[in-house]
Amino acid sequence: MNMKRIMKLINPEAIKNQCLPRTMILLLAIITVVTTGCDDENDSNTTPDTDSETAYFIGLRTGTPSGTLYYLGAYPDVPSSVDLSEMFELGENTRIHPFGEHTFTYDRNSFVVTKFGIEPDLSLQVEGVMSIAGTGLAGFIGEPAFVSETQAYFFALQEGKVLEFNPTTMTITEVVDVPVLAFPEDPEGTINPFVPYVSGQFVLLPIRYNSNNFDVFPHYAMNAVFDSETKTLVYQKDDRMSMGSNWFTLNENREFFYGPSNQVPRLEAYGNSTGHPTTAGLLKVGPDGTFDPDFFVDLREVLNAQYVRTCPLMFGNKIVVTYYDSNWTKPADPNDWWASPVSTALVDLESGTYEPFTALDPFGGRASDIGTDSSGTTYFTALGDDNIAYLLTQNSPTEFNVLISQDLNGGSFRSVHQVR
Repeated sequence: MNMKRIMKLINPEAIKNQCLPRTMILLLAIITVVTTGCDDENDSNTTPDTDSETAYFIGLRTGTPSGTLYYLGAYPDVPSSVDLSEMFELGENTRIHPFGEHTFTYDRNSFVVTKFGIEPDLSLQVEGVMSIAGTGLAGFIGEPAFVSETQAYFFALQEGKVLEFNPTTMTITEVVDVPVLAFPEDPEGTINPFVPYVSGQFVLLPIRYNSNNFDVFPHYAMNAVFDSETKTLVYQKDDRMSMGSNWFTLNENREFFYGPSNQVPRLEAYGNSTGHPTTAGLLKVGPDGTFDPDFFVDLREVLNAQYVRTCPLMFGNKIVVTYYDSNWTKPADPNDWWASPVSTALVDLESGTYEPFTALDPFGGRASDIGTDSSGTTYFTALGDDNIAYLLTQNSPTEFNVLISQDLNGGSFRSVHQVR
């Protein structure tokens, strides 16, 4: 990134009055000194400014000898490849969250949130910086949820706290006390949300349980539901299935489906629990976070499976399911559970039938939804067996388009977001 482009990232108004970590303040100061000390007349590689009618953020992570690094770049459209030297390096432990005309990044090491915009000439601009380090939250802090231009939230549910901030002004609004998320049957286990989903005034957080205590078993599915108007949070439970994944499977209409996890079937396989609900259920969640009482599918019965692991993708009334079939033998060591090869099927939820699913085999066998742009196009990321990162779109349940295939050293694409 050339000096003029870096200079646009240093906005004094964006960092004024912010309680930033000393390391970040020092970094900004060094960049400012270095860039202002350069002679623009000698910046012969600077390209002339040209306005672009369209603009996309693309975020990714890549492997390096010292660890994982995250990058953010701006493009006039989705390119066929990306050049890391032209992207902005975000850091080692950063999450990328598009919203509106901006992308927000959250550095989990420094607890700093940064707001990026795209200039007409496709240069990135820092439009705000906010630290949440001084808020007193010390436990696991989930990803932020953006409800509106003035309301966004971080969730630290194990501490019973929700932090509200204003994405426009990049200031903290308040810390709200909510019921603590706990699983008293197993204090040593972990129970947490991972990805928040905004549904009007509600933020929905599917809950997952994980433990090595095979004598304890969760007998219900669970969502946390935060009402951004009343600033209250409730936990919704459904005893038709055990606790599932901490992310929803979405169809093209962006409806929410709560499915199995990798963790809970392992408890069933190696434990002695009896009388518990299925670990292989699929539930539908309404816009207000409640479980739909009229929708339930036991995927184990449909597939004649021993155990069901995940439901990574959905298109129309068909859902991709990974599972262990009736002939599968579990490893003697529970730690080998995670590496066990799985079968993959495309299940038709209306007819209750299924067929083998191989459409993602060229891309490593799985893909993750990383967002939908203003035109309704949903993007997926996949990592092939050859370590190639893929950026995909989906035409049908079994047809995918490759937009980018590139070696990111074991990394993957994290976001695609059109802002104009």
